[in-house]
Order: sequence, then structure tokens, then C-alpha cells
Amino acid sequence: MKIIEEHTALAAHYAVAALSDMCGASFRAAAPIDVLPAFEATQDMYVSLLFTGTVYGEYILALDYPVAMMLSERVCGVAPEQREQSAEVVAELLNTIAGASLSDLGAAHRKLSLLTPRTHFGHALYPNIPTGTTLLRDDQGHEIRLYFILDLMKLDLTVSYDEAVADLKASNSALAQANQALKEQQARLVQAEKMVSVGMLASGVAHEINNPVQYIQYNLEALEGYQNVIQSLLGVYRSIEDSVTRRDATGIEQKMVEAKRVEDENDVSFLLQDTEQLIAESQEGISRIREIVSALSSFARPAGLELEPADINEGIRNTLRLFSAKLGSNCSLEVELGDIPEVFCNVSELNQVFLNLLINAQHAIDDHGTIRILTMTEEGSVVVRISDTGCGIPAEDLPKIFLPFFTTKPVGKGTGLGMYISYEIIERHHGIIEIDSTVGEGTVVSVRLPIRQSGALG
Repeated sequence: MKIIEEHTALAAHYAVAALSDMCGASFRAAAPIDVLPAFEATQDMYVSLLFTGTVYGEYILALDYPVAMMLSERVCGVAPEQREQSAEVVAELLNTIAGASLSDLGAAHRKLSLLTPRTHFGHALYPNIPTGTTLLRDDQGHEIRLYFILDLMKLDLTVSYDEAVADLKASNSALAQANQALKEQQARLVQAEKMVSVGMLASGVAHEINNPVQYIQYNLEALEGYQNVIQSLLGVYRSIEDSVTRRDATGIEQKMVEAKRVEDENDVSFLLQDTEQLIAESQEGISRIREIVSALSSFARPAGLELEPADINEGIRNTLRLFSAKLGSNCSLEVELGDIPEVFCNVSELNQVFLNLLINAQHAIDDHGTIRILTMTEEGSVVVRISDTGCGIPAEDLPKIFLPFFTTKPVGKGTGLGMYISYEIIERHHGIIEIDSTVGEGTVVSVRLPIRQSGALG
């Protein structure tokens, strides 16, 4: 195991130098080199970098979040908002260490090449593989654990390096195809669940459209009657004009009396005032129908992967235009939309999440209750909180809420995919969805979305 000890010491040397050059941090070896029978990391996160060729191995840095954030802040000048940002700095640090160390290791083993660093969060264990390790510590007590793994038997040395690379490329290609197929299948699943939600809303939406259609129809029928009166009165006025042309004073007097009779019998003054009101009501009804159709079309449209800046509050308003059509008399709705910035997101997908949560809240209320919607900004994130005063979720069911096909609803009332898909959507937006529920009191669902992100969904 001498070679593992030597190269662990070499990596530690380059690590001390890299920490000083990149981060301005004064770390030093705080423990002797040790060779363990297995690799095990218990820190908050670890970043690993594989090298491969005629041998296989890894360079690994394991550390807790506060240390990673300290290093990231020293490199970037500002504290990172997410753990992934600090992980990027640690990955670049490991790249520098491994690149310098590998040149020495390559003197003994041919064709060694580095792969892309990978970040892992939480506990890790590689059993039965010799691992060199040492501890790096600075004057403030910050600690970084360095590991070096070298497995001389990992690759079959009878297989050429080129063949190994070809196999790796073929595996990567197959993996990329499988990943693309998985994304397409997931998109179809999301769209199917969206159509289920639209189906659940269909009767309410039809009712909401039918109401303005009915009074528009009534208004048109009334306007048709008013038109007949106006045409009759116009005919009398034209006959008066004809009598004036013929200088028939008697005819003029008779027609004026007839015109006055028609006006009085039909209350033409009221008719003209009511015409304005009927037109205004009809325009309002058409506007209401346009809003519902637009919201339904926007919601049902298949979502893409690109992120765009969007107003979450406006997305919630569009969702409420659909949901309010389904809201029964047993539910009251309280909405408090705060002053929040735009978020880079796929607003169509987020609207689906909000609608799923609202439908769940309504289903949780049996007799009478309240659904509350709140938006606010908190610690660099936009928070959407949807709560209800319904039946609540048993504590033993909470860990299973986001599992596919799990539902607490009666048979036939839910697919068991709504919360699973909502979780997937929020995770792709690098957000967090949390549930707090008490049986008999109600449920609070909080969605946290980072304000700053760009590109495509993960």
C-alpha cells in the first residue's frame, strides 16, 4: 500500500497549495496519512473525481456545508445562495488538485485521464477498497478530509485502452438515449395528469361559461325587441318627414301624435338607457368567457423545458380563474398575493402544481372550511403557501405523500400522481415543496422557488 500512501501525501501537498492559491486559505495536514480498508464519508457533502486508464481510482474531498460555503465565499466574494453553488467551487478545487497529482501518477501508469467531478450529499461507503486519507485543517478549525483511491485490479489489463473508451462512449450513448426516452415519457405523464385536472374542472368551467352565455342570450333577445320599437318609431319619423315635404299640416300633426304614443307606450327613454346597460353586461360576459378560455388553453398547453421570467402571482390568478369555477359553497377562498419578483420558471408547469394543491385542499374539506393562498419573498426565494382547514393527513401517511400512485382519497377520486408530479416539477425548478399537516385541523403546503436561475429545466 506504499503507492497509496505516497500519492495521498502528494495530493495533500497539492491540496494545501490549491487552497492557498484559489481561496487564500491556510490549511495544513493535521493528521498522518492512513490507509483504510474501505472508503467512508460522513460529512455533509463530498466531491469525487474519477481517473481511468490502465488503472482506476478517485480523488475525493469531503467536508461540511459551512466549510464549503466559506471556500465559495472566498472565491466568489459573496456567500452562495444554494449548496450546489458551493459544490461547484469545491469541484474546481478538486480539479486543480487531481490535475497536478495525476501527472506524477501517470509516470507509473499509462494513459490516465480525468472524468468530470461529481458532487454527492450525505453519507457514502465504498466497501473493500483500500483508501488513503488525511485531514486538512486551518487556524479557525475548518476541516477537509482528503481521500485517494487506487484500484490496480479494477480494469482488465488485457483490454486495450481504446476498447475501454469505445465501450464507455457506447454506454454513454445508450444512457443518453434512455435519459431522453425517460424525459419524453415524463412529459407525457405530466400532460396526462394535467388533462385529468382539466377533466375534474370541466363541469365547473362549463357552468362558468354557461352563465354569461345565458345572460348574453337574454340581452340579445331584449335588444331585438328594442330594435323593433326603434324601427317602428323610425317609420313614424319618416312619415312626418314626408308630410313636411308635402306641406301637409294635418298629416304632420297626426304623425306627431302617433310618434308620442309609440314613445310613451314603449318608454323609449328607459329603452335607450337599458340598451347601454345590456351592451355593457354583454361585453363583461364576453370578457369573462375570454378569460376562462384563455386560462384553460394556457393550462392545457404542453409545457416546454425552457425557463422564462414569469410573474407567479399572475400564474396563480390564471389558475384561480379555473379553480373558482369548481369551488363549492362549502369552501371560502382567501387570497393574499405579496409583492414578489419575477421567477425564472416554466409557469405552465407551476400552474399545474398550484391547481393540484388547490384541488387537494378542496377535497380535504367535508362540511365547510377555508382555503388560503399566500405569496411572499423569503431568504432569496419566492414562497407560495396553500393551506386548508380540512381533515388533515395522518402522520404515518406524510412520508408517502410524494410516492407515485399513493393517495389518501377514496377509490375513483384521485390518480395518486398529482403530488408525485408536483414534487418532480418543483425539483426540476431547483425548489422545495414541504407539507405540514395535523389531523382535524388542516394542511399547509409550502413551495419555495429560487428567484435566480436560468437555462432549461433539470
